[in-house]
Amino acid sequence: MKLADFERFSGREIKVRTRTAIEQQRRFHGKLLGVVDRAIELDQDGKVLLIPHADIAQANLVYRFTN
Repeated sequence: MKLADFERFSGREIKVRTRTAIEQQRRFHGKLLGVVDRAIELDQDGKVLLIPHADIAQANLVYRFTN
């Protein structure tokens, strides 16, 4: 995903996998808050993380289907 895509989907729930570990973790899941400089801002269970865009290996929107 491009940085513009992360800006467009701000406020949505996403899953992110990074190339290198950030705080001993490579998989993240939370609410995308937006883009800061060349990083995305992610709220994961109340903890706000900055993940450098260059370090993102994969990112997907999370869809919730209801019956």
